[in-house]
Formats: sequence, structure tokens, C-alpha cells
Amino acid sequence: MKTNDISCFLSLLCFFIFSTCSSFSSNNTRCSTRQTNALLLFRDSLISNNHYNPTFGCSKHHAVMLNWNEKVDCCKWSGVTCNNFTGNVVVLNLQCSQLQGDIRDLIDHLKSLRWLGLLNTKFSGEIPDSISHLKFLVALGLSYTIISEEIPDSITHLKFMTKLDLSFTNLSGEIPDSIGDLESLEFLVISDTNMSAEIPDSISNFKSLFYLDLHSNMMKGSLLPSICNNTYLRYFDISNNRLHGVITQCSRNISLTLVDFFRGTIPNAWDGCGDLEGLLLNGNSLEGEVPSGLSKCKSLKVLDLGNNHLNGTFPHSLANLQNLQVLVLKSNNFHGPIDNSSVIKHPFSSLKVFEVFENKFVGLLPKKYFQNFDAMYNVVNKCRIPKYVEIGKFYPITIVVKGSEVIFLKISVVYTIVDLSGNLFEEEIPNVIGSLHTLIALNLSHNNLESQIPKSMGILSTIELLDLSFNRLTKEISKSLALITTLEVLDLSQNHLMGHIPDGTQFRTFDATSFEGNLGLCWFPLPKQCEHPSVSHIVVDGDDESGFTWKAVMLGYGCGMLLGLVVGCMMLSTGRPTWFNTFDDDLEYMIQKRQKKREDMFISENEINSLNNDLRN
Repeated sequence: MKTNDISCFLSLLCFFIFSTCSSFSSNNTRCSTRQTNALLLFRDSLISNNHYNPTFGCSKHHAVMLNWNEKVDCCKWSGVTCNNFTGNVVVLNLQCSQLQGDIRDLIDHLKSLRWLGLLNTKFSGEIPDSISHLKFLVALGLSYTIISEEIPDSITHLKFMTKLDLSFTNLSGEIPDSIGDLESLEFLVISDTNMSAEIPDSISNFKSLFYLDLHSNMMKGSLLPSICNNTYLRYFDISNNRLHGVITQCSRNISLTLVDFFRGTIPNAWDGCGDLEGLLLNGNSLEGEVPSGLSKCKSLKVLDLGNNHLNGTFPHSLANLQNLQVLVLKSNNFHGPIDNSSVIKHPFSSLKVFEVFENKFVGLLPKKYFQNFDAMYNVVNKCRIPKYVEIGKFYPITIVVKGSEVIFLKISVVYTIVDLSGNLFEEEIPNVIGSLHTLIALNLSHNNLESQIPKSMGILSTIELLDLSFNRLTKEISKSLALITTLEVLDLSQNHLMGHIPDGTQFRTFDATSFEGNLGLCWFPLPKQCEHPSVSHIVVDGDDESGFTWKAVMLGYGCGMLLGLVVGCMMLSTGRPTWFNTFDDDLEYMIQKRQKKREDMFISENEINSLNNDLRN
């Protein structure tokens, strides 16, 4: 199954639980007295946590037990759903509530449960052996609780179980080898726990599993070759453990995330990888070149090979992957130029994230690729619901700006990120980069870039992070940058810039560290003052090219009238119009000189629009 299949499955599961439940409850069949009493006893054993802090999956808490009383049939209680015919409780959903207690107080009396959701609560204790009494259970969600101890073997008696989520808990020990007996399991998440030991061989017994997430534990050992036996597996994350070994050939069919101590080379045999959507091998000890065989993986959305020891030249063969949205090659040993000499008509046409920082790439910035990054140009988002890059789950990205890490937990398909910092690129920044209108982050720092900052950067209307530091940029700071109102982080430090720092609304929010190391710069926020401080601001209103406003006109009118009366009286009384002619000539010269300075500072909307038309040429 692809990511769409995974999302569809989860959506259908939720739809079945919550929409079908309403039809169950609307039937005249009443909840049994035994189950009503059991739920009331369970309610009385719980404590409401007034200091609840919602975490992942919950925007706020839900007071689910407000109508739990004997006057209301328990099938109509919040969070409770009954079977339409028997009246037995089949769904208990207490997730995102303020409740804390022990789940052992619940299980013995609700043996018809098919779905138990305690996500993001304060339930504690261990998973009791009596969990096996819920023999019809299909889905069990205990993530973001404080349950502890080990996973009991008895949980593997739940033959109808399709979804099991034990992530973000205090569970420890090992995954029971009998876990493979859950033959119906499709979705298994045991991440961010204290689980240790090795991954059991029995995981290869799953016949329907398509989503397996074991990341951020303390598991050790090697990647099991037997994982290849799971023919339906499409998402597999075992990152941030203590695993080691080599990457098996069969992983070509799985959206794979391995961030541990894997070594060797990336296999070149990728036949039959048409359904592969994500390959995340960041943070291993992989060597060699990027295999050209990856270009066969036509469904690939995310390729993250960062933080390894890979070498060779830029993998141009990947440019043909028309669905690739994220390409991360950061912190490796790649070398040579990137600029495209390929005959591919639209290389990297869907790319949203391009991270190749901290390598040894040389030459010019890849202008031809910039011209073909179609997904980075104007994007019309017709969907009211935000969409993000996902491969079974949201893909996060981390970039470094001004020495600090900025983490995007999920990447909107509307925005893009380009990071080419820490290489050996030289010469000028191409104007075409200004046409990548969906950029929210651009980092070109720590290169050998020269010349001036192009005016076209003023058209990057959505950019939030811009880092051009530690280059050899010269001349004045492009005044168009002061027109960008979305900038939150700016770093132009350690260049050879000179002249007046533009005085724009957004530029006023940056401190001196954004401009330090440029000896020729002056004006706020640097302590160095300019020789001509009167030239201090940018006029951005295209209809006001003269720089005058109505307030200035009215003020000048009043002052002019007063001055005219005084001068007229002096002329009539002294009879010396020659003095006035000299004064008038000097005044006209001063006005013309000041007007010329203001015109030099002015950036009209027509200029900006004309840049748009020329950028791709």
C-alpha cells in the first residue's frame, strides 16, 4: 500500500468507529445494567487531572464523563458506543481527557470491547494479563500514557487485533517473541519507549502488516533479513536505536527509515521499487556513491541520505524522479559542480526541499535547476485543509540559521526550503532565485559568492529565513530586501557589503549581529553613522514617486504662504529683487539635489514586476 492507502485505512477506521457508532447508539437497545455499573465503578476510580497539558494529537482536553450517570443510558454517554443489537459496549474512547487511573479497573467487565482509546491521558500501571479477555479487540491505543513494565505475552492472544499503538510510554523490557502471532496486525507502533533487546524474528510472521514504527528505543542487534518476508510492509522506521549492520536488498519495497550505525554501501538493485515513497538513511556510516538504480523508484517522495560518508558527484540521475519532494544530501563528501547538463526537460519538477549543505560542491550555483524547480514557483493552494509532505507520517526537517537549529515538524506542500550552505560555490547569486516565490528558507552562507545581492530577492514575498553570511558579497545591500515583510531571521554578516543599511519596517527588527563583519556598512542597528544620514528611508508607494505626502504638502503650503508674505514685504520695502532671485536659485538647486537622492532610493512596483518577467531568461 502507498501512503494514500495508509491514510485511507486510518480514515476508514475512524469513520467506522465514530460514524457507525452513532447508528449503534440510536437503536432502542439499552446498555446492560452490569456494564452500566462497571463503567460507573470505573468512573469513580478515576482522578481528573486539572494540570493536563495536551500533547500530540490533542488540541485541548475533553471532559468525556459529564453525562455518565444512571439517568442516561450508558450507550449515550460521551466516549461510549454500543453494539446496535446486543447493547454491549464495543467502543470506549477516553483520549485527550484529563483522566488518570489504572486500566486494570476496566478490562474485566467490558469483554465485548472492540476499540479502546486512551491516547494522551494519565493512565498508569502495567498492561494486565487480563487484556487477553478482550478477545474481540481490534484496536488498542495507549500512546502518550504513563503505563510501564513489560508488554505481556497475553496481548498476543488478541487474534483480531489490527492496530496497536504503545508509543510514548514508559514500557521497558523486550518485545515478546510471540508478537508474531498477531496475524491480523496491520499497524504496529512501539516508539519512544524504554524497550531494549533485539527485534524479535517473529516480526517476519506478520502477513498483513504495512506500517511498523519502532524508532527511538534502545533496541540493539542488526536489521533482520527476514523483514523482507513482509510483502505488504510499506513503512518501516527503526531509527534512533542501537542497531548496526548492512542494508538488505529487499528494503527497496519499503518506505524505510534507518538512523543508527548502518555501514557499507547503498544497494544498487532497486528493481520493483515502484511503490517506494520514502528512503531515509540519515545519520549512518554509509559510503560510496548514490546508486543510479534509485532513479527507478518513480513514486519516491522523500530521499534523505544526510549525515553519512557518501562521496562522488551530484546524483543527476535523480532529476528524473517527478514525484520527489524532498532531497537531503547534507553533511557528506560529495564534490564537483551541481549545475545541470542533463537533457531531462523538467528536472526535479516537484522538489520542495533541497538540502546539500556541508559538502564540497564547487562552481556556480545550479541556475538551470533553479529555472526548472516548477514546484517552487507560484503555487495555488485550492485545498482549504493544509497539506503536508508525508510518507506514512509527517516528515520533519531541520535547518541551521545564524548558528541555531530551526525545526519544521512538518512541511507544507505550499512552501519550499533551499540550503546550499557550507560548500565552495562562487561568483554571483543568479537573478532567477528571486522567482522561487514559495521559498520560506534560503541559506547560501559559508560559500565564496561574490558581487551584489540581486534586486530580485525583494520578490520573495513568503521568505522567513534568509542567510547569506560568510561570503564575499560587495556593494550596497539591495534596497528591495527592505520590502519583504515576512522576514523573521536575516544574516548578512561577514561579507564586504558597504553603504547605508536600508531603513524598512522589517529591517528595524534585526539586531547588529545580522550585519556585523561588514566594515563598509553604516546606520541602524550598527553603531557606525553614515556621512549623509538624511538619506535614510525607502519610499514603497508606487503612486508617490516624488516622496511627498499630503501632510507635507499642507505643511509646506502654510509655511510657504507665511514666508511669501514676509519676503514680499521685504522686497517692497527694500526694493532689492536681486537678493530674492539669488535666494530662489539656491533653493531650487537644493530641492533638485534632494529630489535626485530620493529617486535613487525609490524602488517602484513597475521595476519589481519587470524583474519577474526577466528572471527565467
